[in-house]
Amino acid sequence: MKKSILTLLFSITLLQCFSQDEHKKIFSKDIFFSKELSGTLKLYDNGYPTFTPFEKNITDSYFEELNDKLSADTMRVFTENWSTSKLYPYGEPDLSKMDDTLIFHFRPSSFYCSLSDHLYSAFGPRRGRQHKGIDTDLDIGDTLRTVFDGKVRFAKYVSGFGNLVIMRHYNGLETYYAHQSKILVNPGDILNAGEVIGLGGETGNALGPHLHFEIRYKDNAFNPEKVIDLENQCLKVTELILTKKDFEWKKQWRERKYHKVKSGDTLGHISSKYNTSIKKILKINKGLKTTSILQIGQKIRVR
Repeated sequence: MKKSILTLLFSITLLQCFSQDEHKKIFSKDIFFSKELSGTLKLYDNGYPTFTPFEKNITDSYFEELNDKLSADTMRVFTENWSTSKLYPYGEPDLSKMDDTLIFHFRPSSFYCSLSDHLYSAFGPRRGRQHKGIDTDLDIGDTLRTVFDGKVRFAKYVSGFGNLVIMRHYNGLETYYAHQSKILVNPGDILNAGEVIGLGGETGNALGPHLHFEIRYKDNAFNPEKVIDLENQCLKVTELILTKKDFEWKKQWRERKYHKVKSGDTLGHISSKYNTSIKKILKINKGLKTTSILQIGQKIRVR
């Protein structure tokens, strides 16, 4: 079989010696038979075909991705700590304490920028708690697509996130797509980057329609903008290196302390109670001033 295909392609290559410049192309198809026999086959209106082999990097990438997809059901990444009902199947180990360096690889051909370049809210502290992802523009009913190739692990409504889809990817990372109005995939679905997973919405704790997007490794969230360049709508890196510093926010939040304002509280009383100063309290509470009127129930960070 392979020998006959080689003979056919050799014959086509010989025919390419005759110029097709004056003839109209009526058919074109990319063929991936093997790493050695892959390229673009074209047919012209004079009946002559041409075959142009792909560059090695193109065929290598194609067959690597194909191998990933064929082994998706047996790969350890899709069997270990796999749950279609638990949000955090790894038990949320604290990676801010790890000593290792984590390395992840990305292929541009397996990426689709589903996120808008209009960023509403970044990764980091927000309203007295950690915002574990980014919020980008997405109207109700707008098509939402997966960012990377992978397999759907979780797809249902959950408090806070609303309608949520979690994709696990071949490198072990997971992406979260929250607040959807409608989910269009099921757990176990294997998808290519750019395939539809749902529709934009404002379900859960969403203040208006938008996409809340997270990237996690073993339940630990890190800044998605380390991977995705929102402004240019492309991958920022093809090799991602993570250390415990990327998860340091967990340590910082463990060490933070808040005071819940009660009747009669003042900044002076609060600073004295926690052995700190008004100046330090103002510095770590964005928007708080000496002239601010404290509200009962308001949370003020004191450490």
